[in-house]
Amino acid sequence: MLPPKFPHAALLYLAPCLCGLVAPAHSAHGFPAPIQAAIQEVAGNGHAVAQQAEDQSAVDVEAGTESVVSVPLAPAPLDLEQVATKESSFRTTEYGLPDLKLLLRAGLAPPAGLTALRAQERAAMQKSAIKDLSARLAGGERPAWIAALQAVLEGAPGGSALWLAAARVVGELGLYELDHTLTRGLAEDASARMQLASQRSLALLYGVAPTVNGEGQLERPFEPSAGTGHLLSLLREKEVEWLAQRFDLLARERAMATAALNDADARVRAEAARVLAKVVEKGEAPELNAILLPGLAKEVDPIAFHTRLQALLATTAGETADGERVRSLRSELVQLAGAAPSDRLLSISRALARLPWTLGPEQREHGLSSGIHHLINLLGRLAADPFSDGDAILGTVEALRSLVDKAGNDSKIIAQLERGPLTALVRNPNRSESERIAAAGVLGQLAHASDLDWILSVLLRPDTSASLRYALLGTAAALADKLTPGSPEGRALVLNLFRNASAPDVDLRRRALALLNGDAMGPHLEGEWDELFRILARETEPKLRSEALSLLHRHGNPRVLVALLQLDSFDELVRGDPGRVVELAGTIRNLAAGGSEELMGGARRLIAVQDDTTRRARLAQALQLAAGLNETSASRLSALDHREVIDWCLELSDAGEDLVAVLGIEFVHRLMGLHLGAAAFVDSAEIAAAQRASIRALLLSALATGGELQRGSEALAEYEKALVLLAELPEQQAFAARVRRDRARLALRNGNRVRSLADYRTLLARPNDGLLELVDLRNAADLLGGRSDAPRQTGAVGEAAERARLAAVEAFEILHDLVQRPEWRREQPAVRLQDLVGLGNQALASGNPAALQLARTALAGLPSVAPAEDSAANNATGAAVSAQGVAPSSASEFPLWYGLDRQADGLERLRNLSDSLTAALPPVKQANPSEAALTGGDPERAKPSDQTKVDSGQDSGKN
Repeated sequence: MLPPKFPHAALLYLAPCLCGLVAPAHSAHGFPAPIQAAIQEVAGNGHAVAQQAEDQSAVDVEAGTESVVSVPLAPAPLDLEQVATKESSFRTTEYGLPDLKLLLRAGLAPPAGLTALRAQERAAMQKSAIKDLSARLAGGERPAWIAALQAVLEGAPGGSALWLAAARVVGELGLYELDHTLTRGLAEDASARMQLASQRSLALLYGVAPTVNGEGQLERPFEPSAGTGHLLSLLREKEVEWLAQRFDLLARERAMATAALNDADARVRAEAARVLAKVVEKGEAPELNAILLPGLAKEVDPIAFHTRLQALLATTAGETADGERVRSLRSELVQLAGAAPSDRLLSISRALARLPWTLGPEQREHGLSSGIHHLINLLGRLAADPFSDGDAILGTVEALRSLVDKAGNDSKIIAQLERGPLTALVRNPNRSESERIAAAGVLGQLAHASDLDWILSVLLRPDTSASLRYALLGTAAALADKLTPGSPEGRALVLNLFRNASAPDVDLRRRALALLNGDAMGPHLEGEWDELFRILARETEPKLRSEALSLLHRHGNPRVLVALLQLDSFDELVRGDPGRVVELAGTIRNLAAGGSEELMGGARRLIAVQDDTTRRARLAQALQLAAGLNETSASRLSALDHREVIDWCLELSDAGEDLVAVLGIEFVHRLMGLHLGAAAFVDSAEIAAAQRASIRALLLSALATGGELQRGSEALAEYEKALVLLAELPEQQAFAARVRRDRARLALRNGNRVRSLADYRTLLARPNDGLLELVDLRNAADLLGGRSDAPRQTGAVGEAAERARLAAVEAFEILHDLVQRPEWRREQPAVRLQDLVGLGNQALASGNPAALQLARTALAGLPSVAPAEDSAANNATGAAVSAQGVAPSSASEFPLWYGLDRQADGLERLRNLSDSLTAALPPVKQANPSEAALTGGDPERAKPSDQTKVDSGQDSGKN
């Protein structure tokens, strides 16, 4: 026997291709003639070979090479937690295995027929398991492992997964001290799987599978020694050469390939089947079906079985479901599905799925229901064995799904199917999660209403994973249209879906809400809305709140609306997101079903939300809800209701919204013709008349903007009427200023620039109370020519030149006020750039030293080149410049041009303007006391003097 650290690198190079080698010419030991010659050659030089092997071993150890190299056959991806209850517990106890899970992963071969990618993954899994097991055998656990493996090979049921795994590990890890235990698999009464496993393991040890003499002892071709590794390397070279020659002959000689189907070597049989499959695919020999089929059931090697089956499938190409070759192959596969070893069931299931079947509920052997039935039973065989390969189960479920998909929603087919094996797999907690999920996906198309109880019970189990719940929820929801509305089963289904809609897993919540939103769930939701409201109160994901609102939108009613509007978390449904305001308003509109009280109640509730960021959106949506009232319902509103609608309209207009664009021209007409006329004004008659006139003017102005141009003159007349009335009411001057501002806007839109400028001048003379918005300041500056891209070049002299200079001073002051507003920092960069350029140009046109100095100060510190987007200079400020300008929280810390220097053309315009301002400035002199008082002693912050304002005429002319 060899010592534990005997190097087996050469043996494991041979491992991937050795399996029961037999050739036409055999020696007394049953070895192929070329291999026997190699053995004799090595035996004749035994001493030299042994010494060479020992030297190589020393080199390998010195270099730190691994002593174990895995073969490219991967272990089954068993979730062996599933066998911890019955199978592994007693076997581990009985045989003393230190780690059953590791043994099975290292020793169980995968099924044939995997994809190339999956085969690589499985190879990596087995390599890792073999490496781990080798490391444990090299340590203090070796005696325990050797004893346990010997106990398994001598006492475990022959052909069981445990025995097969142990046999393979003996060969993979070079456990020569256990080679005698493999003779049990060489006995005449041993199963074909045991014989194959023993032969292959012994071939890994000796290069060929030794025979057993009459006394049951192995006739080894050589005694293991230090030279064994080198010997196996030579054998491998000879065998590879020999196999290459045989494969080449098979590819060139069809008759030889046909004969090789019965070769003693499984690799040769597999290669022969591949060659013949290619012949069949070319359409040259469909009659090979009669040659290939008889030996299918006798094939013991999974790979050779798979390749023969693929060749048989090729012979059926183009045949219908009742074709002769299809029927004969189908009959053979159905019999094998109930009797073949589990390592062949994946190949069988996929072949059954590839065969043609007659669509319809026929019970004939080639009917689709028959094919589904056979695959379900085959799946049951696999699922009942705790050692079944996971890929085999998943592949079989995939094959089953392909046939079920062909059946579609055919109730006749579904009704007659026995789903027991499929449901058992889903319900079995000892099977892996991936297998149960795959089965649940197929069951969703086959489930009956009677399945709901056990599905819900699995969903309620605390140990059911989120992924399995995800799959089972779809299966349960698919039964909704088979349940009676209002039935206990329907209520149980809805409550379970709501329960999962509150789960910690966000994907599970999304899945449950999407299923609740299905058409079939609507009849079962009545009376269960409290659960949904609880979800709305707890849900933090915006998209899931939208999904829950969609559920209300589709299936709710006016009674549900009352509860929704009373929800404590109502504000949270829309806070901070104008888009959700639109969604919620749509839900309210749908639930209200045209009811006036419901629509107005929903509108008031939207307005009552405390959130500035959505105020404008809520005003618009509240008015649109009011617009949903029909004429009769609208006319029945109270006077206070009408006034409420008008107030919302005024606020929305003040926010800068185009009423016609937001509300539609028909509703604006209703506002003017119905709501305004019926609205209650609790003020004095004079004030009420002025209010009505101004509101009517505002609505007429909106209509004029919306396309009814003739309404513009009517609106101006109404504004004039309101201002005349307000002139007699000094305490209403703030109201009068608002009316004047609205008239200035309308006059500008109508082209009456003189009227507009006169109104703006009047308003600019008032203290700044925030009435004039940025748009108003720009309007006034533009009326004075203040935001032009170049300084004035009028060529006027005398009085005309002085008027132009004074207009430039006036425009400068307006623009200076504009750029000092905090909200100006949030304007679009292009707009801010035009404002600054206008500021500088008006300073140049005015010639006023204080204006020139202020404009120059506004542009101070401009860089010479545009900074890189990610430069440290940009990031040092700690504030970002977005499409909306500088972050308002820290806007005052940055120069007015901050963020406008990122593009070279903008920077160039500002630098040229700065240079022009510097050149136009008079020599620096000490600021006079009045100037110092205005600027705090800082000449950089000098403003035009009060006298300049007077000179400009700003205070001298009102209208």
